Amino acid sequence: MDCLEFFNNNRENPEKCKFLQGNPEQALDWEQSCSASEYSPGLVQDVEVLYRQVFIPIHVDDETGKLKPACFD
Repeated sequence: MDCLEFFNNNRENPEKCKFLQGNPEQALDWEQSCSASEYSPGLVQDVEVLYRQVFIPIHVDDETGKLKPACFD
């Protein structure tokens, strides 16, 4: 099953992320081979810069001002 098929088949399945967390090699294989959405313009190229926007303050440690590791779960 390829990436697009997996996400289309599991659109309503909240457990899909847990599957990918437990199978990182599958996610890495897909990263180089396909898009996860039919609306995607294509694979992210190595020259592109990606940012994650964090706007919920519970993800920031009050003492250090740094992001908590749980922010990325």
